[in-house]
Amino acid sequence: MFAKLGVQPPRVYNFVKNNKMVAGMLLWFGGNFLKSYVTRTHAFEVYLNDTLISSVIKSGGIMPLDAMVDQVMKYMAASAE
Repeated sequence: MFAKLGVQPPRVYNFVKNNKMVAGMLLWFGGNFLKSYVTRTHAFEVYLNDTLISSVIKSGGIMPLDAMVDQVMKYMAASAE
């Protein structure tokens, strides 16, 4: 891909290409760290076009992903009408 564009690949690309297992573990640990930080501070809100979809503060917990997707789909359907 980079050769067709005539550019050198970024260093991170070469690192991931040569160290797939390490890159995967870093991504997994980083994701878990971010999730634990967000849930610990209760600073997790999802907005869509200035409309609040989900709030940990208001609901007292994180909305399940499928419920959040349903809320987004309902909002998009209502805004398309």
